[in-house]
Amino acid sequence: MESKPGEASSKDALLGKVLDNYQDITNFIEKEMDKTNRLSIASKQLLKIKITEWALMQSQLVGQIERLEMENRSVKQERTPQGTYAQVVSKRTEPQSKVQKLVEKTKANHTLYISGNNNESGREVQIALTKIVNPTKEKIKIRAIRTTNRTVIIETPDQSDLEKLKSNQTLTTTLKVEVAKKRQPLIILYDVPSDMNEEAIAKAVYEQNLSEVLGKSEFTQNLKLRFKAGPKDKATVHHVVEVSNKIRKAILEQHKLYLGFRSMSAKDYIVVAKCNKCRDLGHVAKHCTKEEACDHCGNSCHKRDSCPHKNKPAICIPCSRRGKSCTKKGDCPTYKMMVERLIQKTNYE
Repeated sequence: MESKPGEASSKDALLGKVLDNYQDITNFIEKEMDKTNRLSIASKQLLKIKITEWALMQSQLVGQIERLEMENRSVKQERTPQGTYAQVVSKRTEPQSKVQKLVEKTKANHTLYISGNNNESGREVQIALTKIVNPTKEKIKIRAIRTTNRTVIIETPDQSDLEKLKSNQTLTTTLKVEVAKKRQPLIILYDVPSDMNEEAIAKAVYEQNLSEVLGKSEFTQNLKLRFKAGPKDKATVHHVVEVSNKIRKAILEQHKLYLGFRSMSAKDYIVVAKCNKCRDLGHVAKHCTKEEACDHCGNSCHKRDSCPHKNKPAICIPCSRRGKSCTKKGDCPTYKMMVERLIQKTNYE
């Protein structure tokens, strides 16, 4: 196995500690056992602690060896490529989740919110904006523009185009110009033991997986456990965690996370909210301002039980409200649009 000098010495040092710890346990047993080959209650408790520490060291050593083996395989593939170019690339590319592929595929947008200073409507703000800014003359690339009740949302493909708009003094003195703040990424940790508290989870994620690539203070400041997901009253539960993109990349590159005496998977967590009141996407019923709608046809004058169209196939309500065609199950264009918007609003850079 090939490895860097620093990594090899770190692995050897950990192996030495494991062996020393094992010798310490055997010496302890021989010393504490009485003539009938029994241990006192206090000795049993202390032995359990020693065995737990030894097992934890072993799991850290296994994780380190697996990481070195993975890096070694990657180095060998780079040095001795075989087959066609496509075959070589496919060997060097690790499997990606659908979300990870979409994150890489979706182009980052740089977003600006423009509103009036005197409670003007979105339409009035847009008219004022078009009188002030001339994208052709000022060579500003605009990817998209949308109008809400009070705000105009402009998306540019590059930060430099956003800066041109922000530096327009006439625009900034006439209208309110605000840069969209991106949220931190969310990842989901699968099958975490239900009896592990948040402090223990964070400590294990860092000590067993990221201590060699991240500083402790940086990790602590940029990891927050948000909520639990999955079935209740089970031995394990899923945890959704908010992290910086640096921590996100470090975790996803591990392919497996080690937590105590087990390993688990972690993936990007991107979920579009669905309203159980108006049946649309992008918000939940608690914040819905629309009328309750039938979840079969989308009409607001009746419920599903009394729907006059219940003998017909159910429609995709989000797509029907936007004039989109949605015929293939699992391929909803409105849902895809919402996912892309979530990605664009998240700091994946």
